[in-house]
Amino acid sequence: MMKRNRLLLALVTAVLALVLVLPATSAYAEVSITSFSVYGEGKSYLIGGTKISYSYMDDRAISTEIENVRMDYSTDNGLNWLPVLDLQDKRNYGTFRLPVDPQITNVSFRLSAKYSPLIGSNSYPQKTAGPYPVKQPGEPSNLTAVANSDGSVTVSWTDNSNMESYYLLTRVGPEGTKYFNVTNGGGEFGPMSTVDKTTSKTKNTFYAYSVTPVIDLYTLPEEVVPGMETAFVVNKAPFAGAVVDNIQDAGLRASLGELLSKQKPAGSSPIYDLKPIDGAKLPELKLPGGIIGVQPGKGGSGSASGGATGTGSETGGGQPGGAAQSAETLLNEAVYGASDWAKTDIKLAIVQSLTTSAVLGRYQEPITREHFAGIAVKLYEALSGKKAEPISPNPFKDTSVADVLKANKLGIVSGISDDTFAPGANITRQELTVMLMRAVKAAKPSQALKTSGMPEFEDAGLIAPWALEGIHFAVGYGLMNGVGEGKIDPLGKTTREQAIVLVKRSYDVFK
Repeated sequence: MMKRNRLLLALVTAVLALVLVLPATSAYAEVSITSFSVYGEGKSYLIGGTKISYSYMDDRAISTEIENVRMDYSTDNGLNWLPVLDLQDKRNYGTFRLPVDPQITNVSFRLSAKYSPLIGSNSYPQKTAGPYPVKQPGEPSNLTAVANSDGSVTVSWTDNSNMESYYLLTRVGPEGTKYFNVTNGGGEFGPMSTVDKTTSKTKNTFYAYSVTPVIDLYTLPEEVVPGMETAFVVNKAPFAGAVVDNIQDAGLRASLGELLSKQKPAGSSPIYDLKPIDGAKLPELKLPGGIIGVQPGKGGSGSASGGATGTGSETGGGQPGGAAQSAETLLNEAVYGASDWAKTDIKLAIVQSLTTSAVLGRYQEPITREHFAGIAVKLYEALSGKKAEPISPNPFKDTSVADVLKANKLGIVSGISDDTFAPGANITRQELTVMLMRAVKAAKPSQALKTSGMPEFEDAGLIAPWALEGIHFAVGYGLMNGVGEGKIDPLGKTTREQAIVLVKRSYDVFK
């Protein structure tokens, strides 16, 4: 028995020696990352918004654990690094996504890890990979449609995609639904414009335009297919006066006539040819839904003549199995689901470019910080007549949305910390009043605003000190009322329809 115990003790001692003494160099050595690769579905490029894979190898000992893995990306050859926000499976392989952002077209990656050995000091190795070219399927922004004195309409937008073969411009009006091809000659980012000369020359007519990039040379997952932007306009037919022809609603018709007289000339940006497309011959495209709810190649047809640079003809497909929708019908569809009290203001806000496509629909849902930033920027642009520019570099690690960066540069919104914006968080009524006030101040810096004195509210004690001026501003100008029983409800949520109406009221007061 004693002999067997001695043998067992000797065996344990030998094992301990083997584990603790022999591989000491390996166990205590600094760990290094020996290889690091990034790849997007076997292509030589990456695509913003899509799932990207990574893998790496290291020389750690078996007893050393990986405590943390972090990946950063740089668009300026390593001068500045930003965290990858959607890193999954933090092992020796996994996936992540890059933002859909036109400023990200070439990236390098840095992998950082923390290794913790059973015995010894931690290791913090890094490894870089790249640069890699990046394709961006960004949806268009800043869409405007401006009437020209000869009856034509200049349609302008910002191209945020470098993947499209062309832009599909859709026009809805009394002549039916028309489709046009606009090509910028190379899929470059930046401002684009085209002139539609096929509009009515005898009657002031209400038109709806939408634009979307046609990406048919690449395969995109459904959630990354870019959306469409929509703008409404009344053209100025020569000698037609200020009467809008194809609007039945008297109040809307009068407001559009007033809007027609105040329209500003189109700004300067590159003008690209407008080429008509036969709606029945459109290729099978995966197009986003929107308030222009047409299906290419199905339904009725129409015809028009003339073009941006010469003559041409085209036919347009209408609604499946029926006549093309009127622009007024589209407005009614756009406000579907809104409360009756809000519908007229929302229609006018759409026509006056005070909304974004992101806030149209689901009107009873609370509005998020990101989405309100978008319509606050629209309010600023409508009041000031200027285009907002995004702040650069981006101070936030959790969003790269252009409207947020524009609102931040204007001082309308700020982060919840130095580098965090919380784009999906809901905003309270008191927060909204402050943002509205800031938007008006940014647009009208020389105008003195009333920010003191208001009725007494039962729940005034709930108003934060930093929000007092905003509440005074909103109540003083009749933008916001109480919620009943003598209360203002400063901590209550604001729905999408309430936010749109408040922006519309602000525009009416300060235009």
